[in-house]
Amino acid sequence: MTQCPQQVDVRDQMTVSEFQEAGLDKLDQKQLEALNAWLSRYVQTLCSASAAEATQPAPKPAATPLATVPGKAVPTQSASTDGKTPAPTPSSADIAAFGAPEHSNGAGLDRIESRIVGVFHGWTGNTVFQLANGQVWKQAGPGYFRIDLQNPKVTIKKLLIGYVLFVQDYSAREVFVRRIR
Repeated sequence: MTQCPQQVDVRDQMTVSEFQEAGLDKLDQKQLEALNAWLSRYVQTLCSASAAEATQPAPKPAATPLATVPGKAVPTQSASTDGKTPAPTPSSADIAAFGAPEHSNGAGLDRIESRIVGVFHGWTGNTVFQLANGQVWKQAGPGYFRIDLQNPKVTIKKLLIGYVLFVQDYSAREVFVRRIR
């Protein structure tokens, strides 16, 4: 299992342009220290919750599936970080392992793409996301976003401090998530 960092600096988690676009470059030193202290506490809370779940036995499979989806969606090929060459298509094993606590050693994929099964109403604080690839994720951070979409395409990105879910065409709206199945 990955060790949780004791101290986190928001500048290490964002690109310079993300830092500036969020307006964080306008914070004075004391405000930046307060933000980093909060972020460090938040990371410790997420790590503690993740560690507690990892020690619990795996849930028994449901008698009936949550949803019936013909075939499983495979993430689409994404561009590499240099924006010139496409990244290799991930293997089924990489996709299956993405976000699973026992595979959180930092290796493998940095993001997956799939679809939320059925009607999606956004998130409200304790939302569970059933993906077409069979994975189930749960909202792990505060937030509220209300929308009605049918089978929206989503991206889940791995960060140093966890995972964040984006809905296609609404990338300014994001929520921290953790994989539960």
